[in-house]
Amino acid sequence: MKKLYICTNKAVALGRPSCGLRGSEKIMAALQEEVTQRSIAIELEAITCLGQCNEGPSMRIAGGNFYLGGDADKVSEIADWLERELKQT
Repeated sequence: MKKLYICTNKAVALGRPSCGLRGSEKIMAALQEEVTQRSIAIELEAITCLGQCNEGPSMRIAGGNFYLGGDADKVSEIADWLERELKQT
């Protein structure tokens, strides 16, 4: 089963942007419900950093593309993206 890595890093030092401070944990919780409801074959995994701090919250399908930005209100859009990406692999 493919994995979707979701950055949950909370880099509070030096006022740096971070995915965790931009709501990635809320996105992950809501997205887990959405992928379960839609039966999308993907495992969500929290990860410390994907190197996209300025564009986050960041998510990446293992070995694949990034989804950058968004919030918990865009979970349906993120799930649509996941379905499209998984069909291509």
